[in-house]
Amino acid sequence: MRYCQSPGCSRPVSGWSLHCNAHKSRARRHGDPQQEGVTKAQLKPYLEVVRRRITKNADTLPGRPWKATGWRSSSTPMQS
Repeated sequence: MRYCQSPGCSRPVSGWSLHCNAHKSRARRHGDPQQEGVTKAQLKPYLEVVRRRITKNADTLPGRPWKATGWRSSSTPMQS
């Protein structure tokens, strides 16, 4: 029987995998078997920063991303 290759894990693997089911799921979900999910509590300090940035740049939100640069796409009619 083979065991998970993640450090500190001694669970058995299935098939040709290098990792147990838990570490395979983490790898699929997060891109790495050692990565853990990010919680709301961990993101909370950044929420106010993001809200301020959105408020400051309200005129460049979706639908008008290039307004601040003065660039117009060919599909946007010219305004006089």
